[in-house]
Formats: sequence, structure tokens, C-alpha cells
Amino acid sequence: MKLTSVLLVSIVGAASAAENFAPELPANSTCIGNFANTYVTCRSNALKDPCLSNDYFCNCRQSQSLATCIGYCQSDPNIYSNLPRQQAETEKWCPLVTSTPTPSPTATTTNPGTTSASGTPQKTNILSGSSSLFDRTTLSSITLALFGLTYMLF
Repeated sequence: MKLTSVLLVSIVGAASAAENFAPELPANSTCIGNFANTYVTCRSNALKDPCLSNDYFCNCRQSQSLATCIGYCQSDPNIYSNLPRQQAETEKWCPLVTSTPTPSPTATTTNPGTTSASGTPQKTNILSGSSSLFDRTTLSSITLALFGLTYMLF
């Protein structure tokens, strides 16, 4: 019974996480060369770890990463036409990020050298090494920098 409940919660939770509008690179894609390779690697990395539906930071980061990936294939309308929908996902999730989001396994890692007073391992942010995640201002700055860089490259 407990296993059924856990599976049901997992399925329901995963169903409402950030949507992926970055399709796999088709064989007949007009996105070629280094751009195609970068797109495939970027998309794979962005989708490597699934996000829980209540982990706004993870969903925000994943949707931003996928939007960046789509930007690498501007020459392929079948991929690049998905950018507005992926950016809408980013606009949906990123405003929900607070300075104290609910972490998921993809957002934190256990630091074996650090324990709390109770003897349990403390969680450490894998992005900055600190015990707190980015605040909204930092996340917005990173987003603008990524989109600006993508725009300048293309």
C-alpha cells in the first residue's frame, strides 16, 4: 500500500513539472555542425535530472536551460519555433522562486564533511556551495546574461 501511494505521488508530482518544448534533433535538421552538437549536449544536460513539481528553482533552471538550448538551433525552424513556448515556461516558473525554495535532489547535494547539531548531514547548494539557493535578483541577472549571450552569438 505504501509503495502504491509513493508511486502515485511521484507520478502526480512529475506530471505538473516544467514542460519541455525542446524536441530531439531530427535526422533532417537544418541545425548542423557545432550548433547541432551543442544543442544535443545542452538538451541532454538540461533533462538529466527531473524536477519535482513543487521545486520552483529546479523547474525555473531547467526551463531556462532548455530555452538556451533552443537558441543554438536558430537555423532550424522546427526547433527554434518552440522558443516562445519554452520562454513561457520560464516565465511561469521563475517568478515562483523565493530565497528559500523547496529543494529537490537535483538542487542540492549532501556534503559529507558537514553535519548539523543533530548529527544529520546538511544540504549544500551544488551551484554555489552555500546552504542557500539563489535569490530572485541573482536568478534574473543570470537569465538576462544567458539570453544576451545567446543573442550576441547569433
